[in-house]
Amino acid sequence: MLVLTRRRYIFGDELSYPDARRVLEALVESEDRMLPRSRVHELLHRHRTAGDLTRLRDSLIAAGRIEAYLEGGERGRRVEWWCVR
Repeated sequence: MLVLTRRRYIFGDELSYPDARRVLEALVESEDRMLPRSRVHELLHRHRTAGDLTRLRDSLIAAGRIEAYLEGGERGRRVEWWCVR
């Protein structure tokens, strides 16, 4: 808990970041409480780089807000899912 408190003191609450709030709200409102990474990118109007999405995902995972996993997709392409914890 102390580490999380320090992290929030240094970096701020992850929910103060508008993209994090928007993604969490969309995840909670989705039928299965999960979305593929491509839908998260669309949700952010495709104005974020792959690196931005990865940092957003990693910060939400570190904060204990979401989990992410890969699933085999069509034609061998893997799909990354983000889901609420």
